[in-house]
Amino acid sequence: MNIDVGITMDDSSTNLELLRSMSETSRDRFDLGLGVSALMGNVYNGLMPQMKAVIADAFTRIKEPHLVNAGSVEELTVVHYTKVEVVVNMLRDHALGISSYLRMYDTFHSNDPGEGKYLAHNLDESTNSRLDKLLGKSAPCAYVASFISPRGESQVERVSDNLVFWRTYGYEGAGCSLTVKIPGNALFQVKYGQEEAKTGADQVKNLVAIIEFLKSEALKSLDPVLGISSTDPAIGIAQNHLRESLESALRGELDCLFYLYKSKGYEYEQEVRAIEVPTFKGGTSDEVRFDISNPSDSGEIDARHYYERDDLHVADLLKTGSVITIGPCVQNRENVAYYLEHLKMKANLLGPQVVQSQVSYRNS
Repeated sequence: MNIDVGITMDDSSTNLELLRSMSETSRDRFDLGLGVSALMGNVYNGLMPQMKAVIADAFTRIKEPHLVNAGSVEELTVVHYTKVEVVVNMLRDHALGISSYLRMYDTFHSNDPGEGKYLAHNLDESTNSRLDKLLGKSAPCAYVASFISPRGESQVERVSDNLVFWRTYGYEGAGCSLTVKIPGNALFQVKYGQEEAKTGADQVKNLVAIIEFLKSEALKSLDPVLGISSTDPAIGIAQNHLRESLESALRGELDCLFYLYKSKGYEYEQEVRAIEVPTFKGGTSDEVRFDISNPSDSGEIDARHYYERDDLHVADLLKTGSVITIGPCVQNRENVAYYLEHLKMKANLLGPQVVQSQVSYRNS
């Protein structure tokens, strides 16, 4: 089966056959009396990862046009604005032997109130209805690490020490910027404006048939396990979890596309993104971590949540050629620079250069 969105359904056949074989083996082992616990182990440690691999593989070519540099590991120089505290914690954790990453935070806290909605508003009601019926509602949020992509190497310094970005994303100049290199095939290009959104909406409309096929074929491959009849409630729970996770994984891959479109007013950002929509079950995900910080005196709690990805590990980011720029409004900047140099030594990450902003910044 071929659909005019750049992929052939035969591309997924090998993974689907493997999923079917694993499902049959799991059923046969259960029939031989190996017990519920063995079946549960096969479901959660074998079938579910393979099922997600089927879906991820099918979406690889769909996502390629959105990748900054599809099919290439060539690194791209990008800039990320953040708090000084974030960099301090990354270096400190690494020095203590704790896995440390540039976190991908939830889009609930995005500065754009239309985050993830711009493309959806361009979808017709029929497409939205088909998707909701097929996959259920969209995940509550995505997890994003945002970077500014300079237009050429000559623009890197201007982007990493920029008055507009200090004001918008650099905590009114009291933060810092990170100039780092990331493989271009790990980053998605954000597209801006109505024309791009209309094109994206047409793509999503065409994807519905692919998603229907993938769901149908995956369910067929899982049928040996889904068809097991047992009075043990644990088996019923595992079977339901398989079905729910299939829909969630499909929805997550699709939802990534919804976070690649923004209104024209944000075009100055030149944004590229690392995006993840983890598999959700019951509104939560085991892959997501939570950070409860600075609760207010009223007792209200603002829960930030985040996702960690291997290609955003501190050792891969803060290496030779990377630059930490201390913002123009950071108090005692010389002392902060000295502290960061100390942390670099402790973490054995000697590559990044620590510099101070040259921007003239007035708070009032």
